[in-house]
Amino acid sequence: MSSDLKAQITDAMKSAMKSGDKNTLGAIRLILSAIKDKEIETRENVTDKDVTDVLQKMAKKYQDSISQYSNAGRDDLASKEEFELSVVKNYLPESMSEQETTELIQKIIDDNNISGMNQMGMVMKELKAFSDKPIDMGLASQITKKLLS
Repeated sequence: MSSDLKAQITDAMKSAMKSGDKNTLGAIRLILSAIKDKEIETRENVTDKDVTDVLQKMAKKYQDSISQYSNAGRDDLASKEEFELSVVKNYLPESMSEQETTELIQKIIDDNNISGMNQMGMVMKELKAFSDKPIDMGLASQITKKLLS
């Protein structure tokens, strides 16, 4: 099973090449390189879920870099990272909202009779298995801590 999302990104690269948009082309090549790394790592063709996972990791790295560059006063580098993050976000499906995440975590807690912080790992494991929409795991961790305390 191959990835429609990878094909979409490849088509976008071709369009950027034709239009001469070097900034977008560079960002898309970084994305395709990360996807290729994933294919080499798994020795299989990537699925849309694999591509989404790669894009989420890239987005997190970009957000961390932007924060660090901004704190260091390197606005030129931060703006370059922000542009590349915007390109990555073009291909990410919409993440689960805070309310949806809270409801799902509460359902997991209720269904599994989870009562304490020592079972937080079980909640996070169940949450990762849920794959309808991407979930911000940092936000999910905060919500879980709040609900279990």
